[in-house]
Amino acid sequence: MKQHTPAGAPTLSETFPAFVRAAAAAYGDEPAITFAGETLADDAISFRELERKSAEIARGLLAVGVGKGTRIGFIYCNGPMFAVLFAAIARAGAVAVPISTLIKSNELVRVLRQSDVAGLIVQRSMLGKDFVTRLCDALPELTNASPDLRLRQAPFLRWIASSGDALPAAFHRWTG
Repeated sequence: MKQHTPAGAPTLSETFPAFVRAAAAAYGDEPAITFAGETLADDAISFRELERKSAEIARGLLAVGVGKGTRIGFIYCNGPMFAVLFAAIARAGAVAVPISTLIKSNELVRVLRQSDVAGLIVQRSMLGKDFVTRLCDALPELTNASPDLRLRQAPFLRWIASSGDALPAAFHRWTG
């Protein structure tokens, strides 16, 4: 195992973003996260890549007005991208609100309202479950809404981003 000097050691980091940067500097291309023990490119991410991707997404979040204390929800399966999103949201100074991929439509409305999320990043689908459809079922106003949201059922929610084809007009295209 490599020995690392204490200067800039991840354990000395005082914030999560500083931890991500220090880990990237200390461990570089070593795997930061692997999914199900796999090391395929889509199922693993290095410390350096975690740092780079989270910084890129954080810049995008800042560009749309996300800042200190903004609550950003995300519905994403377990894996490297979950960690990237969590790190990116923290880097932007926002509060990450992970939402279970098992959540039902009726529960989703309650979670969105009670957590006061301003933005929501949604994986399009997983194991045959279409999360965009689930959101539209939970929030019927989405089917006719513009991308600058003003929803009665989720009063703080201002935008939703997702990838995939045939997104409703209320959704921003996510390329993360």
